[in-house]
Amino acid sequence: MADTSADIILKTPAGLYPVEVTLVQSPDLPMGYEQRTIDLLPPRQPTGAISYQQVDPEIGLSWPQTSWHRGFGVGVVVGDPVDFSEPTAFTYGYSERVLAMFRNELILGYAEDQVDIILQNGRFEAGTTGWTTDGVLTAITAGGRTDDAISTAGSTYVQHAYTGTVSVLQSREVTFGVYVSRLSGTGTAKARITDDGGDDDSATSSAATYSLLEVTATIDAAATAVTFKIILSESTDVWRIDDAFVIPTGGVAFSSPPVHFLTDYYMTSGRGIYKWSEADDVFTPVYLDAAYAVNSLEVFSVGGTPYLMAGRGTSANYIYSTSGSAGSWTSPTTPTGDPSKADWFARVQERQRPLRYRQGARRQRSVDNRSHRHCELVR
Repeated sequence: MADTSADIILKTPAGLYPVEVTLVQSPDLPMGYEQRTIDLLPPRQPTGAISYQQVDPEIGLSWPQTSWHRGFGVGVVVGDPVDFSEPTAFTYGYSERVLAMFRNELILGYAEDQVDIILQNGRFEAGTTGWTTDGVLTAITAGGRTDDAISTAGSTYVQHAYTGTVSVLQSREVTFGVYVSRLSGTGTAKARITDDGGDDDSATSSAATYSLLEVTATIDAAATAVTFKIILSESTDVWRIDDAFVIPTGGVAFSSPPVHFLTDYYMTSGRGIYKWSEADDVFTPVYLDAAYAVNSLEVFSVGGTPYLMAGRGTSANYIYSTSGSAGSWTSPTTPTGDPSKADWFARVQERQRPLRYRQGARRQRSVDNRSHRHCELVR
């Protein structure tokens, strides 16, 4: 039997009654043949009430985050599935507004809301919503969202009354900008910020092409209302208006992912913490810092109470709120120095221990907010 040329030898468990089997070889297969496992039992047939256990796991299979890129694009093996050193071994498709994370499927993306900060409908993609005038406003749609705008007729102003908590803007410097172009007439347009302390105006424009009007002002310390306006010198002129914005001093860097706290969504931008308004489709600030950027935002439970915590870097104490509303933000008073500062926060779940939070600056620290005890974990 040692000299046999058989590919497979079948025997009984006791080694008796050998049977030699020679496989038919194919020149197109490695070693002339392929190996595979054949189930002895037929496929399982579902019986009784339908349950998730009876559903083929391949149905509705979605690719994990590591297999797709920037939210879209399914990974496809097009080369050797073992040797991924080939340049074309693993590729992905990418298409905006198309979801490709489901196996062998391409579907239209999720519905999108156009999101603005401070100004509702600042890009005029929702028609004239949020804006008023003493004349007539008309929505302009020129075939795509990037072309949406509004036009005026018989107007001396177009304005947006701020819908957020005005006290958050008090004593804070903001810049209001808007693009305008004169379609007919001889007058001029300018941007204006109005509060209880009076008006601040930009330079004027009479250009027939889009020009940026921009005005920077510090909101009055006792302001109870703020309005952002476009002032038109001649009511008989027709103007096209687009892409209005308000930027608090400190910029609009989005340094931390949004978080869900209690019943609302929050995000950071520049020196501010913003809360989403589902009614107005806009983020308005619940906190604006006078000097420091808000680098991180995270939610923790301390003693059963939810805390929304924000890091402001190594030069200022972190702040926290248990309601997320304007005027509710607190900075820890003890201890002083580095233990009260944070560049970022991260939630850490330890086995058989309650959820704690970590803050980090130059070092990573585990913090107990109730007693402000800290232990440093050097990176």
